[in-house]
Formats: sequence, structure tokens, C-alpha cells
Amino acid sequence: MIGVPNENTIIDVLYRKLPILFFETKLQYICAIKLELDCTLKLTIIMKKMLLMACVAMLFSCKKETTVKETKTELEGIEFGTFCGFCGGDCATYYKFEQDKLYPDNVNYGYNAPTYSSNTISDATKIQAVKDLMSKIPSEFDTQANDSIYGCPDCSDQCGFFFAFQKNGVKKKFTIDTRKEALPVWLQVFQQDIRSTMEKMK
Repeated sequence: MIGVPNENTIIDVLYRKLPILFFETKLQYICAIKLELDCTLKLTIIMKKMLLMACVAMLFSCKKETTVKETKTELEGIEFGTFCGFCGGDCATYYKFEQDKLYPDNVNYGYNAPTYSSNTISDATKIQAVKDLMSKIPSEFDTQANDSIYGCPDCSDQCGFFFAFQKNGVKKKFTIDTRKEALPVWLQVFQQDIRSTMEKMK
């Protein structure tokens, strides 16, 4: 294998081969060659560093994207409604929204375990109202236990709210007092959102 001569060898050869009568010109030429070699070497080092930095950046980018995909959760559907224990007639009204379809309940009475009709509601205004409610779900629900009760729903015949959601195949449901002051701060606004959405369902 033929070795690559270093810069000192190249300069020495050039110095010996150029005519002595042009010493000054020869010296300037050798300096120019050396300067060019120095610049080329520095440029090579800089390019290697830039390539290394680009590879590291791509590695971290791929790792971050993988983490996002692993932790991504998908909201598959929600249920919401109101119920009253001491009443006559239709004492419970619930709705279920999943796969972009809105279903009414098929019960007149029930607490925390609604069932639904196979018929769908096609009213675009009502469907949009439910989608708006979905966008306001507090993140605190993710860490709450299933079947959690907030306040004392219907303890004083004040009725109660029901809310449930499903993420990645896991369903959680909650029973919520109609009295705002009985709720934790993070839930108070969302309780009003449920109330407002129920009004829009009429």
C-alpha cells in the first residue's frame, strides 16, 4: 500500500526542485502550499465535527419520536348525563359518544350504570357540543380511581352528574355532585361544562 506523504515531505521536495534563482518566489510558493494544506486540514476536522453533531442530533430526534409514540393515549369515547333518585317519570338522562356517533340512553331510571339505544342522534349541533365537551376533559381524571365519587351526589335530592371516558380500551366512570362548592377546584369548571352540554342536548 502506498503511503500518503505528509506536508513536510511535500514542502521539502518543492524546495529542492524549484530553481535557486527564484528563491524569494520559491519561498512564497512553499508558504502558500503550506497555508493551503493547513486550511484543508482544518476544514476536514470541522466537517468531521459537523457530521458527528448531525448524527447525534438525528439519534436524539429518533429517540424522542419513539417515546412520544409509546406514551400517546387515545380518547375512544365518553358518556355523560344526569340522574335523580327521588322523582317520577324519566329520572335519568345519559348520552354516549364513540366512533363519531352519538347515542341516547334507553332507561328512565338508573345510577352510574346507563344503557343505550342502538339508534343515533344525527343533529350536528348536538354532536359538536359533545366534541367540545371532550376537548375540556381535565387531565386530573387520568390519575383518579375508577368509580370515584365527588361530593355527595343526590344525597339531598339535588340529583347528580355522571361522566365516563375510555382510553386505550380502559374505561373509567365518575359520579359528580351538582353542587359546585362540594367539588375539588380542578373539577368545578368541568362540572359546569357537563351541565351546559346537557342543556344543549334538549
